Amino acid sequence: MHISLPILLGAVPFIRAFPHFASLDQDNAFPPKALKSAPGNSSGSRLKPNHFTCKAPGPNDRLMDALNIGEPRAINIFENALTTNPIPNATFFDMQMLPAHNVIEHDGSLSRRDAIFDPTNPFDEGTFNNFMSYFGDEQAIKTSIIANARARQALDMSRINPTFSITQDQVPVIVGENAMLLAIFGHPENPVANRSFLELPVEIGWVPVDTPIDAQLAQIIRDIIDQSPPSVPLTFTPQDAA
Repeated sequence: MHISLPILLGAVPFIRAFPHFASLDQDNAFPPKALKSAPGNSSGSRLKPNHFTCKAPGPNDRLMDALNIGEPRAINIFENALTTNPIPNATFFDMQMLPAHNVIEHDGSLSRRDAIFDPTNPFDEGTFNNFMSYFGDEQAIKTSIIANARARQALDMSRINPTFSITQDQVPVIVGENAMLLAIFGHPENPVANRSFLELPVEIGWVPVDTPIDAQLAQIIRDIIDQSPPSVPLTFTPQDAA
């Protein structure tokens, strides 16, 4: 499995999914240092993704500082996100470009409705709550728990979206987002996340792990795929979902 693919694609939609990162303090500010606030940006406590533009990352990129993502992976995230910019040879992207369907955005999100329902792709509390509901009463979220929740979430969304599609190539990307959750809110070498961190990571004391998040994600991704419920397919075509 080519590890850079799920990492570089996974982080950007993950970042968009968690607006509470906006309340990080000065030292752990998110979005990255490369994110430049545009005129009229919100001063509210919830991140407004459309108010930011991301330019080429420098050596002190806050994506690394805020989440401790390894530098090669942080660069890959940025470079792949550039593909959402329709301008040839672009060196920047903004958050309004990211919802382009099946570029980075995809069906079966953890926290956003499918594009068929809302092409602007904002954070959707109901969608996220449905995903979290599959954790049951568990507070320590490990690979088997998130594997089940991700699969059940996708199945639920397939039942209401007649065009729902997840291709084989998208599987490591989509599962990579889940692996990122466990690595960031748990540890890349011990992927068990505190459930509360998924909801209010800053307010209850979350800090970045001290180990850079990098190649460890490959094993987490494999474990999530292997532990997915056999009764739920990994891939969907519109015909399967109808």
